[in-house]
Amino acid sequence: MDVSIGFYSDKKVYINFTHGFGNDYPRNRANDLFLLSCLALRQFQILDTHLAAKSLVGVISSDQIREIAKDSTPTLPNSKESLILVGKFVDQIYKDLNAKGSVEVSDLESWVKKVIDGLSYDDGIHDAMDDMILMKVPEIVKYRRKAKRRFDISIPPFRMKLLGFGKLGRFANHHMFYSVLMFFRYLYQQDPTPDFLEEMLKILRYCARSYITDSIPFDTIGLANLIKEKIGY
Repeated sequence: MDVSIGFYSDKKVYINFTHGFGNDYPRNRANDLFLLSCLALRQFQILDTHLAAKSLVGVISSDQIREIAKDSTPTLPNSKESLILVGKFVDQIYKDLNAKGSVEVSDLESWVKKVIDGLSYDDGIHDAMDDMILMKVPEIVKYRRKAKRRFDISIPPFRMKLLGFGKLGRFANHHMFYSVLMFFRYLYQQDPTPDFLEEMLKILRYCARSYITDSIPFDTIGLANLIKEKIGY
């Protein structure tokens, strides 16, 4: 099974599924959730310390994430608001792990540093993040042709190619950020049921948690399968 997430512009994105010759990997909930998990983990991995990764965690942990699934014109938290949401998410993670006796104070300090580092950026960087990414929520449009800038994905196993971004990676951060959120929206449009929405939210929050706790391995497939198993698949 192949899927292309392509951007005709920063405001228009398509998601197109195809099946290659001899590829009988079916479309079903389990495989869609696996794809969502693989995509989110890989984009977090590539974005690394960029402010877009922290903002993505903030959006995923916020109430606005439901708007993205259901509303064609959602309002996202701005850059600084996202970091405050990340701070609350970190606190939640620490309390959860501390209750199980599986976390050290030094771990918390490392996770909090990600938030503090983000908040320490000057206003110009936050304004650029708002203007270039957070205030440019794309709409999902019909597939017409392959876009120049796109992510071509195939499973099994999970492979993703970044195409059309060039050596400087222009637009890459915007498109990585929204590839996750728009794929999430697309899957909900295909199956707009409350239980599937909750399953996807759990998937995304496990991925965000893995990013915060520095537990995304180089090979993300094993972790994606583990996350899928955590929600009962």
